[in-house]
Amino acid sequence: GDGVLLGPRLRKADLNEVKAYSREDPGSLIEETIKIYGSLTYTIEKQGVPIGIFGIVPHNHIAGAIWMLGTDDIVKIKIPFLRNCKFWVEAFSELYPILFNVVSVANTLHVNWLKWLGFKFMQEHKEYGLNKEHFIEFIKVKI
Repeated sequence: GDGVLLGPRLRKADLNEVKAYSREDPGSLIEETIKIYGSLTYTIEKQGVPIGIFGIVPHNHIAGAIWMLGTDDIVKIKIPFLRNCKFWVEAFSELYPILFNVVSVANTLHVNWLKWLGFKFMQEHKEYGLNKEHFIEFIKVKI
């Protein structure tokens, strides 16, 4: 039920990204992802309330699409959140040496966060998704 609780409270930029590639209710989409990839999905809570969900969707045996969605409450735990991010990226890299996905260029918070985590940016897509928005691919390869 964490996705259902999180969906209506998503950060505006996160909600816009979800809407760029799906017309499905965000909470339902998150729940569907959890049901399929539950062992690779984790919830961030503050006082027992979900404020973020992240995970990895396997693409093949060496690559996985890393993702995260959150509420505005993430900034209330900014320091512990950032301290743990690199751990999780490294943990996912042990499972899938190639981590990738796309991010909206308009989501500057995520773009800067991904840079900080060491992801590299690749091809831009000026008309990505249902709404033909500006997205950019990002990748991190563990050698």
